[in-house]
Amino acid sequence: NSSVTTNEDVEIILNASSFGTYTDTEGDPLSAVQITALPAKGSLTLNGTTVAVNQEISRSDLDASKLKFLPALNENGSSYTSVSFKVSDGALYNTGSPYTLTINVTPVNDAPTGVAVCDSLVSGNVFRTSVANGSAWQLTGCTGVTDVDGDALTYKLTLAETGSNSSSGYSCDASISSSAGGTSISGTFPNDASSFGSCRYMLKACDPSGLCSSASSNSVIVSTYQISVGTPAKPTLSSQCVVTSSST
Repeated sequence: NSSVTTNEDVEIILNASSFGTYTDTEGDPLSAVQITALPAKGSLTLNGTTVAVNQEISRSDLDASKLKFLPALNENGSSYTSVSFKVSDGALYNTGSPYTLTINVTPVNDAPTGVAVCDSLVSGNVFRTSVANGSAWQLTGCTGVTDVDGDALTYKLTLAETGSNSSSGYSCDASISSSAGGTSISGTFPNDASSFGSCRYMLKACDPSGLCSSASSNSVIVSTYQISVGTPAKPTLSSQCVVTSSST
């Protein structure tokens, strides 16, 4: 009997050593293994083709790294599954019960997936409200992102990573977040400028480890919105978030 370990979603090569220590009373080397029972989960393939029950796998194929196992997507566990097998010296297979190859799969944290949206994003995903400098504003009903690991997500606004983050000299908050598992993001517009201005943010959702949803080449961006706070400009379709304020 033997065991091997791979990470979640990672294919593992099964070679001769994967099947444990081989011995033969006549000193003959291992010639082949016969797969007598397939894994209950995941896939076992030989050179890209699914292995059949009682199929023989030659030593040359094992040495050529042609036998592989892939766990089912996002699944993991100690003793995740197993393969039953017999060994051959080229003339005979071992007598008695088959041996067992146990496959362990180590969990790996997955990033949240989906596109974050909020109920208060309106008019082509543009959030507009009118507040004075130093006043509070809020995004509500944020949803759209899920986490296969079941982690409580935090919806977050961060300053845009490209283009102008602010205008008219406002000291914008670098990051504004909901509570873990919450669906509302609240902020206070800066009170350090005397004219109409803005803060640009991007909306995303993150798990407790800091992995965030992504839908573009920028791994932290799900989508961007224009959050305008102040005297609203004419609503336009946009992929950016701007928080704008007028002076009091």
